[in-house]
Amino acid sequence: MPADTYFNQPINKATFSYTNNSLPPGTKSLLNLGLKFCLKARKPTNIMMSSMERFIYDVRTKHWLLTQNLRDDDDFNPKLYLKSPDWVPPYASEAIEASLKSFEARMLALHNKHQVPTNKNITYLQNNALRELVDHEHIIIMEADKNMGTTIFDRDESMQKVLREHLNNRDYYQNITNHIQEYKFMLRQRWDRFIDRHARFLPKSVCVFFDRAKEVYGFDRIAPFRATCKVHKKPVALRPVLAKCGTITEAISKWLDVELQKLAKSMNWCVKDSDTFRQEIVKLVLPPNTQIQVSTLDAKAMYNNIDIPHAQKIMAKWIDGYDGEEKLARKDTILSALELVMRWNIMKFGDSYLLQLIGTAMGTSCAVQFANLYFGWHEKEIILPEFQDRLGRILFYRRFIDDVFLIWIGALDGEWTRLFNTFNNYGILKWDPPVIGNSVDFLDLTLTIKGRRIVTKTFQKPNNPHLYLPPHSAHPSSTIHGTIYGLLRTYYRQNTYYSDFLKISRQLFIRHVHQGWDQAVLRKIFASALNKLKHQLENPPALPNPDDVDTKKVSRKQLFFHMTFHPNDIPRKTIRQVYDEECKEVFEDTLEIEKFTVCYSKPATIGSVIAKSNLYEVPGKEVSKYITGEVPVIR
Repeated sequence: MPADTYFNQPINKATFSYTNNSLPPGTKSLLNLGLKFCLKARKPTNIMMSSMERFIYDVRTKHWLLTQNLRDDDDFNPKLYLKSPDWVPPYASEAIEASLKSFEARMLALHNKHQVPTNKNITYLQNNALRELVDHEHIIIMEADKNMGTTIFDRDESMQKVLREHLNNRDYYQNITNHIQEYKFMLRQRWDRFIDRHARFLPKSVCVFFDRAKEVYGFDRIAPFRATCKVHKKPVALRPVLAKCGTITEAISKWLDVELQKLAKSMNWCVKDSDTFRQEIVKLVLPPNTQIQVSTLDAKAMYNNIDIPHAQKIMAKWIDGYDGEEKLARKDTILSALELVMRWNIMKFGDSYLLQLIGTAMGTSCAVQFANLYFGWHEKEIILPEFQDRLGRILFYRRFIDDVFLIWIGALDGEWTRLFNTFNNYGILKWDPPVIGNSVDFLDLTLTIKGRRIVTKTFQKPNNPHLYLPPHSAHPSSTIHGTIYGLLRTYYRQNTYYSDFLKISRQLFIRHVHQGWDQAVLRKIFASALNKLKHQLENPPALPNPDDVDTKKVSRKQLFFHMTFHPNDIPRKTIRQVYDEECKEVFEDTLEIEKFTVCYSKPATIGSVIAKSNLYEVPGKEVSKYITGEVPVIR
């Protein structure tokens, strides 16, 4: 390892140890790099034949589509698409095939030339610790919640903590391990029943998507359960996480998300992100000579505390009142799909299977819109008509999922108490006591009343360790440039006063230095980012009219070459040069390709090696034995 890399290790210590076991030497040094740190193999790990097969498949598919003169399907949505596992595109024209052959030969030759051994990007001790922590018998590595770092637990304590706080709660989870095959069979029956009853009312493209999901995913693929650690809570608690991607019910959930978004468009008080919210709040002019407070409210575990039967009734009301321009699916189709997704959320933890009984299905695509619409009906029918329209006490109201911001006019009298009681009078969902005053924190902003305006500045939690990627992580060099520019642009938009922007920008610089970055290198990156930001502010690009952009035609004119990144592999510039020499002219003439992009996927990270989604189980200490008590309980 070069000396500058060896000595420029991160200063921030964000590893939290809750174990009494002895750790392999170098463990904390390794974990302080962060679970997202990309490991550099001795040789490039990309399989060039796989990259070429994918590239050739895409080129031949584009050629086939051009020769078919297919009619554009207005109902087609790229979010609801799965590639057919059986279809193979036919050969393209002779000119295209000749270009592909030449491009492949040169890429394979270049790939062989770059198979030169090099140094790893972790120290000898860190590398030994990495190998010992893979599938460790006594230790479990867990990601800290909210990007707070990494935690180390004893296996016994970790397993029993998950069971105590979550999976042993019989009101929320049912252990179906002994009957998992029956439940898979019942899930298949309900899936088939849903398709039989509703397929004729759905667009053809959606039916094809569902058919392929059944063929590709099947009913044996179950979402793995894992947990992240809330180190910012006292005492430390765990947050359940479910990876639903690639499961059969997730296919229906993706379609539901598209349909529910149509309903949610009428809720203009629900914000998409911090930037949209700030654009609204800074334009607001407060009335003169009036007592005004700003307040925030936070729901208590919103997803878990949504009663599904009550939510189904609310969704029916939304559908009955829908008057949007986009075509909405049939009411009974949407409600049946919601029933399937919310009631059949099966998860796998080690050798055990569980069924979620209460609340919004964890990890599912439609969860955000489902929760938004559920409480949105209460806002639409009760809160806003009563306290904003009739009484005029709410001047401004916005919600981001389970966080509410509002501006209250007048004293904190009985009406204010009644407003909070109204929030808590809706199903089983409850809210924490509101924070109210002259200044509050909402999303990643601090909002303060100054005269008749609301001024904003960037809000960051005091205990945030700011774990930016160290310089020797095996990421493309463009990553740091994009990170710095993106953050500076965000900070500029968030801060009303330029002095606050300068302050947070200096902190960003220092925090990257603490992560091992060289100050001279950072100065150049910051200067380039600030110049780019200044140019965009002085010459803002014209925003295209969405109605004038045909996204289908744009995607057809793009071509991608996919690779796993390695710092010593073929440079992006060289790949583009080979493409220009061998393919560009032919592809522009025959396939109408206007843009060629080299896409990198990240290599193995520390997290993907030692903190996997699927639990590694030690023989004799399977999850089922913790559940039955065969493994002694730690008190």
